[in-house]
Amino acid sequence: MSEPQTDNELERLAALARRSSAPDLGDTGRRLLRASLLARVDSELARAADSRRPWLWALPALAAGVALAVWGSHARSLSYEVRGAARDGAYVRAPSDHAVTVEFSDQTSVLCAAGSRLRVEQTDPRGARVLVERGGADVHVVHRSNSAWTFVAGPFEVLVTGTRFGLDWDPVRETFELNLLEGSVEIRGPKGSGPVAVRAGQHFHGDALEHSMVVSDANGTARAALAGAAAPPSEPNSAVVPADAVAEPPTAAPDSRSDAPTRPEPAKTESWQQRITRGQFASIVADAEQRGVPSCLSACSAADLRALSDAARYTGRAELAEQSLLALRKRFAGSAGHDAAFSLGRLEEHRGALGVAQSWYDTYLREAPNGAFAAEALAGKMRAVSSLQGKPAAAPLARDYLSRFPKGVHVNTAREILGEN
Repeated sequence: MSEPQTDNELERLAALARRSSAPDLGDTGRRLLRASLLARVDSELARAADSRRPWLWALPALAAGVALAVWGSHARSLSYEVRGAARDGAYVRAPSDHAVTVEFSDQTSVLCAAGSRLRVEQTDPRGARVLVERGGADVHVVHRSNSAWTFVAGPFEVLVTGTRFGLDWDPVRETFELNLLEGSVEIRGPKGSGPVAVRAGQHFHGDALEHSMVVSDANGTARAALAGAAAPPSEPNSAVVPADAVAEPPTAAPDSRSDAPTRPEPAKTESWQQRITRGQFASIVADAEQRGVPSCLSACSAADLRALSDAARYTGRAELAEQSLLALRKRFAGSAGHDAAFSLGRLEEHRGALGVAQSWYDTYLREAPNGAFAAEALAGKMRAVSSLQGKPAAAPLARDYLSRFPKGVHVNTAREILGEN
């Protein structure tokens, strides 16, 4: 074939490719044109094999390009509806007397508290970026394999794949609160600090003015503080103290006599848990190695062992993370040991050791059937059994999950296992 004929043939195929991705065709039209193009490419490949046409290389690339164009046209950005207030472009304004719900097309929902204001900055097929300008919201992000959501409040950025949480942003005091009910999130803070991992049952407090981020167990006191009146602002340069820290006994009033000796204030050293909230993971691992890892595993507190396991995981030291969690299991009973079983399951699942992960999830569910990580442990066991033994074997677990956690972040996975999606 002469060169002009070669150019003509490529142009005809390119025109067909462009036509196949036109937005006005509809699904049926795109499928028919795609089939026609691929049939034409197959024919030309067969003829090219005989004549050894020099432009043979172009056909597979062109076919791949049109396939991406056609398939990509199905991946549309999420849409959303506002219930309880008139939609004002990308803004959602909740009146002062009632809440407003934003429902996305993937079943994710955001319940905006009365008087709150947010903006849906952008959406794509995987999720959305939502700016919380003031007030609070209850968020339920539905978990999907490729979901990616971001919630931004001032300098704080919450990275989400699937979870349930409540948040509140005060733009005047520049404080951010998050209570995590299910799943996990990562939060970045002022000047790129973090990311800080927050897990189910934990509370996050961020203060942009103090450049501080604190993660604590979401106990009754923390919830009451959120529900009640705002706490007084912190004094300048005050130390950040975890919510579960033991309070110091009150000090006596200073002696008014001029000859009373004065004692210097002891230097304050940040705990490992405080360093976790600041993203200083490598320094924790370095401290443990300086002390001696065996000594730390046998003598460190439960809080330090938890912090060490997190720091080791974030720095890619999976073996040290495992050792820390096993030490927690060995030395501490109650919730600390139970939670370590869940963390070991998650660690093994990330390693790809699904059988071992399933065993640890079973251990957690047996020891803490109604614990903070019960939903996540059941979902992890469901995933492991589905991968190792197939969906029929995981079906009872999926039904159990839907029964116990009908609004959980893994409902889609359970329904897929049951063939309901």
